[in-house]
Amino acid sequence: MKFSSNDKISNNQLRAIISSFLFGSLAVSLPLRTIEISKSSAYISILLGGIFISAWYYFMAKIFQKTDIKNYEEDTLKIFGKRFGKLLLAVIFINILICSSFRLFEYSNMINSVTDKNTNFLTAIFFIVLVSGFMAQKGIECIGRTSEIAFIVMIFSMLLIFLMAVRNIDFDILIPVFSERKEILKGAFDAFLSFDFAGYIFLLMPKSNNRKNCHKYVLTAFFTVYIVLAFTTALSVSSFGIKESQRKIWPVIQMMNYIDFPSSLVERQEVLMSGFYIFSVFILAGTGI
Repeated sequence: MKFSSNDKISNNQLRAIISSFLFGSLAVSLPLRTIEISKSSAYISILLGGIFISAWYYFMAKIFQKTDIKNYEEDTLKIFGKRFGKLLLAVIFINILICSSFRLFEYSNMINSVTDKNTNFLTAIFFIVLVSGFMAQKGIECIGRTSEIAFIVMIFSMLLIFLMAVRNIDFDILIPVFSERKEILKGAFDAFLSFDFAGYIFLLMPKSNNRKNCHKYVLTAFFTVYIVLAFTTALSVSSFGIKESQRKIWPVIQMMNYIDFPSSLVERQEVLMSGFYIFSVFILAGTGI
């Protein structure tokens, strides 16, 4: 596949990339942590946190798009000087390295727990870095187009899962209790602070070929992901109950086994859900590289 090599992406591709690595960053860790804080109202906490963080990055993106940043390396060295600029770039590099390494560690654990217990830890990491590195070598446009195609597939697949899962939801267990309002707000605050890849958004925005409307696509990317996470968290609590959900390592992924697909359309549904997460890690690692 040939790309124009203009180092630019469309706003749809920007939204697809953000949605993809957001899902990979949050789908595994956020639901379990929020269930421990907010119990049966965890989905409300995630939804509230998603609304606040969507609004926050909407306004941040709107402010940022007025800047004239085109190349981070050159602009950093020009503004801060060579010595301090290189030090600042080194700090950014270390941050990306640590965050990406942590997500790859989570990915490998999930592979061993859900899909194939015989998969070697280092082998799983090696292959995802290898493929992500190849994709990154092709440039941001390659990552953008790949994310755009896969995002559409992911959304339609999630809609199918939602339709199959709605009938299994026990709404009685999900009714919020007024006395839990403090836990709900605490969980919402935790959800608001949960995103450790915020800097990626501002690294990607200068790549957009239409920066005037970037903020709208950033908003929809965040809001879409948090709605998906809120629904899957509610389904997890409804499927397992509160105490069992707290004992599960990957409640959002493991609850897929409780969904009955018609005519055995999909077997081992948790592998389908983990597949979305694995793809998200590919996008996240490729963007980091």
